[in-house]
Amino acid sequence: CRSLSRLDPGFAKAFGERGLASFEQGQYKQAIRDYDVAIRLDSNRELYNSRGLAYKGLGKFDEAFQDFEKAIGRRAGFAPGYYNRGKLLYELGEYQYAAETFSRAIASDPLYADAYAERALAYTFLVKEKLVKLDVDRAVELGVDRVELEADIQELKEKR
Repeated sequence: CRSLSRLDPGFAKAFGERGLASFEQGQYKQAIRDYDVAIRLDSNRELYNSRGLAYKGLGKFDEAFQDFEKAIGRRAGFAPGYYNRGKLLYELGEYQYAAETFSRAIASDPLYADAYAERALAYTFLVKEKLVKLDVDRAVELGVDRVELEADIQELKEKR
């Protein structure tokens, strides 16, 4: 669309917000269409990250991974991009890579509570109990519910 380049930059925000609304309603295909337009207008890391989540919602993991990579590549240290890439790797059973990616999210944002919690889950599969405990404690310090996180860890241990 050549005419898109002449549109007001505010349209990117509008399409991004509409994409978010569609995503939150589980309308992932519509969200992707809206994010596609928004990215053509303003290819920022948040839009790639959001479109990656929509692709993940559709089970299009390769596309999701590529968008998380683009989000990270737009600015080193983009913690949400690392976090979402880590979640995807975790869900694909790539626990070592997931743990490493959560570590990058934490390095980018040391107060990212959910990254500590998710890394604890990855470490559970890797049988790194001392690291699990350290991450659980830090996640709880940052606001994650201890009972819920420890229940998730116990459930994973039973599945190993």
